[in-house]
Amino acid sequence: MLVIRRKILYKVKEIKAGQIFGAEEMLLGLSRRCRITALSHCNVIYLNKQDFKLAFPMQVQKDMKAAAKDMDLGKILDKINKYYKQRKLNNSAILDAT
Repeated sequence: MLVIRRKILYKVKEIKAGQIFGAEEMLLGLSRRCRITALSHCNVIYLNKQDFKLAFPMQVQKDMKAAAKDMDLGKILDKINKYYKQRKLNNSAILDAT
């Protein structure tokens, strides 16, 4: 999964075959925060919210929602922002030195 911040892509995690992505935002009612890019040929099954609810039993949805609440996307974005600021400071230092 990639997070876009100021048109810069950051690798957050790599998902494996058979894993689900994007359900967290849907279950929590959030807008999409991440973009995914395939590193190899793959098949993707897209489910809209209605189809998702039909495909997964209510208990599975509740379990997924509970797991999504534990995932703190804010902390991930903070780490990305700190990385970006440090990189900017390093670049500025190099430019100032030359």
